[in-house]
Amino acid sequence: YQLGEPGVYYMRFTSGQSNISTDVRTITPTLEAAKDTERNNTWKTATPIYEGVPANYDLTAWNDYDWFAFEVPEGVKVLRISGDCSGERRL
Repeated sequence: YQLGEPGVYYMRFTSGQSNISTDVRTITPTLEAAKDTERNNTWKTATPIYEGVPANYDLTAWNDYDWFAFEVPEGVKVLRISGDCSGERRL
């Protein structure tokens, strides 16, 4: 999870219907230095991409969003994306 400003954060744990148990569970939090050095976390700061040019990105946390922008010329009706996007489903 990417944190915002320094301070106190709260977590709430709940069980789904299939995870209800009387077993005692343990969590071990680990704080890491920020790894996301990209500046494309919003649509306003989207990284421009161009046809035929690979665009690199990384998603370092479940709430890390990387936005890309591309211009569509007149007459184009189909977008195909290829690459290593295993596990990602949204465009």
